[in-house]
Formats: sequence, structure tokens, C-alpha cells
Amino acid sequence: MRSGSTPALVLALVALLFLGHALTFDVRRNKTGYFSDEATYHAMAYSLAFDADIRYEQRDLERIFELEYTGGPTGIFLKREPQTGRIYYAKAFIYSLVAAPLVRLFGDNGFFVLHALLLAGLFAAGYAYLRRAMEPAMAALYTATYLLASVALLYYFWITPEWFNLSLVFCATFLWLYKLPPAGWKEDAAPEVTPGWLPTEWLASGWTDLAAAALYGVVAYSKPPNLIFVVPLIVWTAWRGQWRRAAVLVLVTMVALAVLFGATWAATGDWNFQGGDRRTFYGPYPFEPHAGSWDTIGSPMVTEAGDVWFPSIGTMLLNFVYVFFGRNAGLLLYMFPAVLAILLFLRSPNRTLRGPHALVILAAVLQALFFLLVISNNWIGGGGAVGNRYFLGLYPVLFFVIPWGARAFGAIIAWTISAIFLAQILFNPFASSHSPALHTKSYPSKLFPTELTLLNNLPFNTNPHARRIPLTEDPEFFLYFIDNNTYLRETEAQGFWVKGERKAEIVLRSMRPIETLVLDFQNGPEPNRVRARVAGDSFDQVLQARQRTTWRAEPSRSIAYEGTYLYRFTVESESGFLPRFDEGRNDDLRFLGVLVRPTIEFQRSSNE
Repeated sequence: MRSGSTPALVLALVALLFLGHALTFDVRRNKTGYFSDEATYHAMAYSLAFDADIRYEQRDLERIFELEYTGGPTGIFLKREPQTGRIYYAKAFIYSLVAAPLVRLFGDNGFFVLHALLLAGLFAAGYAYLRRAMEPAMAALYTATYLLASVALLYYFWITPEWFNLSLVFCATFLWLYKLPPAGWKEDAAPEVTPGWLPTEWLASGWTDLAAAALYGVVAYSKPPNLIFVVPLIVWTAWRGQWRRAAVLVLVTMVALAVLFGATWAATGDWNFQGGDRRTFYGPYPFEPHAGSWDTIGSPMVTEAGDVWFPSIGTMLLNFVYVFFGRNAGLLLYMFPAVLAILLFLRSPNRTLRGPHALVILAAVLQALFFLLVISNNWIGGGGAVGNRYFLGLYPVLFFVIPWGARAFGAIIAWTISAIFLAQILFNPFASSHSPALHTKSYPSKLFPTELTLLNNLPFNTNPHARRIPLTEDPEFFLYFIDNNTYLRETEAQGFWVKGERKAEIVLRSMRPIETLVLDFQNGPEPNRVRARVAGDSFDQVLQARQRTTWRAEPSRSIAYEGTYLYRFTVESESGFLPRFDEGRNDDLRFLGVLVRPTIEFQRSSNE
């Protein structure tokens, strides 16, 4: 075996490993239920596979329970056609359509067979692309790094279109960039050091641009913001004076979109699968016995054109910090290979800012800005997301800006970051997906700031007992418990216990600016050092047994959030006690630190 073929063989064996896993693992027992939007795509794929439609009927619901999803299609999105009363799945159907034949053959495993085949295709395309400008081992290393050492891999294990969309964007970008010189190409490079970049003949012909445009159209139907990635192809074609060809590429993209949206209209009577009488259901479900009428169950969830949320300047600036360093979705933590690719490109001595790779970077930046500016209160993809689910569209295109001459050191850094921040997620993907905030509640993730501008859409919100918690019947403020270091709300005490030897992070959300945050501390039966901190003020005191004391903090700043004011504060209990042993309360197994009762005093207006 030639030494140059060994790295490719390693990638092929890794792909084979994923395929074997996809064919053999017990999906239902490992998943234990649905998360995020899985129920919709799962049920729709089965409907296409066995009923050849995207209509939701009683047999679809029965099928879910027959497959032992005992909680039902939790979080399913449905829409009702007003004239006939028929109910349809309210998501883009293309992912479920492609998965349907494999679902027919392999059941739930069919989704993961599709994902494994897509991964094999990504390995092949990525290796072929980088092999033109790198030694085989380096090409394989960077391909594996990009596809396996980021949060993107987690979405391989989701029955949602994220991995499918990522694969389509990756393959489309590969098709049109493969025949062009690699980023940072050095024209006088010695052939024995770097293989020539000239592609095989069948990938050098014009059909690849047309295929890329069609794929971009398909993925734009699945996720409309991905339409921007066809723009670099069209602009680059026009830039070279091929105006007629650029127009054809626009036409191909529009035809792909028209066909798919037309099919949606033909099947449901509405081109917008997110519009109309659209609802999400967490039980009971339509056609379930004694469920009630459509209008009395489910929650309206309509997305129409123009539904946007523009940020203030302060929110915008915070988001620009959070997008790189945020605890829940920062690029440096969750998608470092993409950041590395841009840095390597900018550092390359032969890179040009007037070439196709610069256009690809610009498109990725513009899509990121779209999410940050237009849906500034939810640019990570909702409370069930791990990392930034919306940025999975831009992530694949940045692979193609990895320049000629990249060295192993960059990949080593990427794997190191993945080992520190993502290993606990990727080695346990189903548990991580069911509890998307779990890894953010411990170190090292806690070293990074919580994205407060996304408060209601952060992963910890999947626990309803940790979000928007009132302490009184007529609340003037709400508490959000960011980590697991409290025992949440104590109803009778109108406060909460911080766990022993822990430091708790809490966000107070007030309807008006507050002048004073009053924290009443109640200690247990042993002396305990208590520390607290809020913006611009701090508390540090040793409390004696059963001692109660009050701290009046004056926060110097707040964060504006949807017309309210956020105040982040921490409380740390240096020691703790066990009520079961110290107080003979056999029914209380907790390790308690200090009881905290917060109240607030508002700023007086000029008229008061």
C-alpha cells in the first residue's frame, strides 16, 4: 500500500465505524424520547415512507406510540388548512423526504444511516479538496479536525435537518471551489512538496457550478438564510465576465426553490410551511382520545415574513462579545475549527482579499450578522440548542478557506479545545442533547460569560423550575437559576438555598430599574463564610450558627432585555450542613449552605 493512501484509508475506516454504529445501535433505547424539533421530522419521514404524504392523521400518531415513544410526539409542529380542516406537518419536508427510503428499510436507524453516508461523503470531499495543496496526512488531519472536533458533530445524532443542511452546503461549496486554486496557493511551490491543485477532468467542467447552485437552492428551502451562500458563486462568476452564466446560476437556484416551495403548496395549500394556523404540541395531541379540539390544545407558533427583533446598540455590542466568548454558544468554544480556518487564511502570505475564498468568508460573516441583528434575542437557535445551532449553516463553508501550507499545530490546538470543552458533550451525545445546559453549569465553561441578551432562549430554560421564577404572588421581579448550585425556589421561605460549598449564579429580572438589591441570609447550625457579589458591590462575612443578616447591595449597572432590566449576582457558601444528620430530618437529604431571600427597592422617579 502506498503511504499516500493510508490517510484516506483511515478516514474511510472512521466512516465505516459510523455506518456500523448507525445500522446496529438501538435508537429508541439510547434516545429515550424526542428533543428539539425531532418529533416533526421523525413523524414526517415515516408518513412519507409509509403513506407517501406529509399529512398528519390518526395513524401517524398511533405509529409514534407503536414505536414506543410513550410521551408522544413531544414538540411536534403542525398546521391546519382552514378550508378542509386537514392537518399537515409544519416544517420543510426535504430532509424527511431524503431519509424516507432508508427509514422504510431500517426504521429509526435509517436516519443515522443517512447521516453516516453524508459523513462519508464529507470525508471524501474534504480530503480531496485539501489533498490538492497538502500532504495526504495533513489533508486527512484537517478534514477530520473540521468535521469531528466541533459541536457540529453533536447534530449528527439529531433527527433534524442540521447535519443534512451542513452536508449540502459543504458539498455545494466543494463543487464550485474544487476547480479553482486553493486559498493561499503559492504559484512556484515545488510539485514534490505540494501536489498540483488541478482537478480531475469531470470535476473541472461547468456542470459543477450548476449542481452547486441547485444544492444551494435545496438547502435554502430547508433553511432560508442559507441562500446567501450561493452569492459568492454568482458574484465570482460575474466578476470574471461570465454574466450569462451567472444569470443561469441564479435561474437554477430559483428553480430549485420554486420546485420545493411549489411542492409544499401543492401538498398543503400554502407555500409557507411556517405560516397559517400553525401550532406546537406537547400533549395532548390532535387525534388523541379526549384531547379536545384543535383550538383548545397546542400553542400558536407562526413565523411570517417580517417577524424580526432588532437590537439596541448595547445589546448589539454585547452580542458581538458573546458570539466569540459566550458560555453557551461562543465560537471559540464550540466551533473553533471555523475560527482557525479564518485565522490561517488571514495569516497566509499568499492570500488575496479579491478572490473567491474572501467572498465565502464575507458570506459567512453576513449570515452571522443577520442572526445577530435580526433575531438578536435568539441567534443561537433556541433553548434546546447546544452551541450555536443557527451557525451550522456558515460552519461548512469556512472549511474551504483553509490555506495552502497549513501546519499540524493549528489542528492540535483545535483538538485540545475540543477535548477541554466538547468531549463531555460528544462522548455522550443523547444525554447532552436532552440536558443541553448541563455542561455549562460546571468548569471550564463557567469561566465564560452567560449570554444574558438571550436569557429566555438559553439552554437552562429547558428546566421550567429554573426559569422566570416568582417568589411572591404579585411578583415585581423573577429569578433565573443559571447553574445547579441551588435547590431552586423554597415556596414557604420565599427564597432559595445555596448548596453547601458551592457558588451559585442567579439572574434577577426586574420590570423597572432597581436602586437596591436586598439579600437576606439565613445560616444553618454551623459557622459559615458567605460571599456575594452583584455589579459594583460585594459582601463577605462569616455567619455564626443560625445567624441571620441582611446585605443591601446597590448595583451599578444592568443589562436591558426586552423592556426589562437584568441583574446578575452570585452567592457562595463556604461550608454546609446535612439536615438529615444535624437536625434529625430524615426526609431531607440535601447538603445546604445558606438560605437567601431576595427583595428589591426601585429607583424613585422624578415625580415621587
